[in-house]
Amino acid sequence: AAYRENTVGLNRFCPADNIEKIDRTVLHSYLRNYYTPNRMVLAGVGIEHQQLVDCARKYFLGAIPAWGSGEAEDVDKSVAQYTGGILK
Repeated sequence: AAYRENTVGLNRFCPADNIEKIDRTVLHSYLRNYYTPNRMVLAGVGIEHQQLVDCARKYFLGAIPAWGSGEAEDVDKSVAQYTGGILK
């Protein structure tokens, strides 16, 4: 109720009615838009910093993801809007 119909008030999981609408194109579009370098963090524990950097360069630089390297669309950057209220 607190964030009804916006940001954190939206479903976290796909409604069952929409499952049939998800295909390879939809999934790749989602990945292309949300799995971008500026939205990722590479963290390491128990590894020397330079070794982590070397691994990142080896496995990430120049790699083309399976979902393609086309332009990502602008993603929703809305700030959560508290709507308040009680749903009965």
